[in-house]
Amino acid sequence: MAEPLSNAGPTRPACVACGLWGGCVSPGTLPFIPKGYTGQLLVVGETPRKDEDARGLLRQLLRDAGVRDVGVSFVPTVRCQPPKNGTPTMKQIRCCRPFLLMAIDTLAPRATLGMGGSALRAFTNDGEDANVTRSRARRIP
Repeated sequence: MAEPLSNAGPTRPACVACGLWGGCVSPGTLPFIPKGYTGQLLVVGETPRKDEDARGLLRQLLRDAGVRDVGVSFVPTVRCQPPKNGTPTMKQIRCCRPFLLMAIDTLAPRATLGMGGSALRAFTNDGEDANVTRSRARRIP
């Protein structure tokens, strides 16, 4: 199993490298892991601030579908909010990608759900093909 999820160690240099760390309101945002997490689902969103409203709506939709809160964890594609609530660049995504992969490895969810183009680019490590519509329901190795 991978090291515990924290802001120390090998994840911090990547944060410094992306350029967001110094101006971020809440640098190094950690995944949201509910107490008693069952590992049912890991949702990968775009950025910490942009995901807050969407996370609440998605959580309600999952509850309505019978998925308990303890079954769902959330992790952002990048750990710091880009300026002006912008979309993360591929450089920023790649700097945070090791942390995302470590979160997936550590949490070991039964399923991982990517929400949007930034999550798709993080999963594929490809800045060119981030077309969510063409990639819908596609398994990514």
